Amino acid sequence: MEISNDVELRVALLLISEEVIEKVSAKILKKLQANIKKYVYEYGGANKVYYDGSGKPTFQFFEAWDWQSIKHTLSSVARELMYDPSGMDYDPETWLHGSTFGGDARANLADILNKPFRGDGMRTSGLMMGNSYMSKKRKPYWDITIDELFDRDGIKKMIDIELRKFI
Repeated sequence: MEISNDVELRVALLLISEEVIEKVSAKILKKLQANIKKYVYEYGGANKVYYDGSGKPTFQFFEAWDWQSIKHTLSSVARELMYDPSGMDYDPETWLHGSTFGGDARANLADILNKPFRGDGMRTSGLMMGNSYMSKKRKPYWDITIDELFDRDGIKKMIDIELRKFI
């Protein structure tokens, strides 16, 4: 592609930016979901009271994360990762994303599950109050993901890999 003026250059850079953002966004979501699976669902073994005593999660929290459409301004391209609990079921009788005494936890679940199990018989979530049988060990999936993406240069490497495809 031959670029002959500043408008063509801006269009070319915009198209490259969009493609890089699409690819990097997919990688970030995959990393987040891998950490949710590892640190929320798998870490510390199965939760004895997962949905209706089945011992198995519904994975609705895992699926509640997605990207908004790419947004453009005159000089930038951006995208926002969103947690949308609206697609998650709530059944307090079976402890599905809440309880009869703690209520519907779906809107707060992203924060609740990012707090580790303290190991002293108390939950940081407040959903299952005082009975260690009712919760399981977990690690802060979001904090770990942010650390991997920013403190360990994960996102920088992802962007670099995608940009190199245009050289």
